[in-house]
Amino acid sequence: MKNIKLYITLLIISLSIRSCEDVVDVDLNTAPPKLVIDASINWQKGTSGNQQRIKLTTTTDYFSTNIPKVSGAIVTITNSTNTVFNFVEVPNTGEYFCSNFVPVINETYTLTVVSKGQTYTATETLQPVAPITKLEQKNDGGITGYEIEVKTFYNDPAGIPNYYLYKYTYSNQVKS
Repeated sequence: MKNIKLYITLLIISLSIRSCEDVVDVDLNTAPPKLVIDASINWQKGTSGNQQRIKLTTTTDYFSTNIPKVSGAIVTITNSTNTVFNFVEVPNTGEYFCSNFVPVINETYTLTVVSKGQTYTATETLQPVAPITKLEQKNDGGITGYEIEVKTFYNDPAGIPNYYLYKYTYSNQVKS
């Protein structure tokens, strides 16, 4: 009797996990490529901040594995005193570098990108970041209990709408 129940249970389980798979082809509309500008001025504490990078690519089809790089653009950042910082492309990479940038907290910067006859501009102020007061790490975090969880504590200035970008680097991993 026990064997019959076991076989019936196994049969029900095997039937319930059996599934059908249908391939669904989704017809996606394509659009002309648009310029994508990946630009953020990051000034890490303890560095001069003079090394900056801007990356230019274009949009592509959803299923494409190749992200087209944009070469031959003119990329500059100008501060409020009209000092111009030129970004020079590493040939055919879509990555533009400046090695003499001067970051100043609360300074307003204007990014200008000229590519294929089009001019794109953006203006932003370099904001200070609240110092980290405490850092906690759990090596058994997350839903599975096998993920690394990091909590960061800081005293955020009141009345100022701030947004922070955190980048954690682990010495035993290739990526941040």
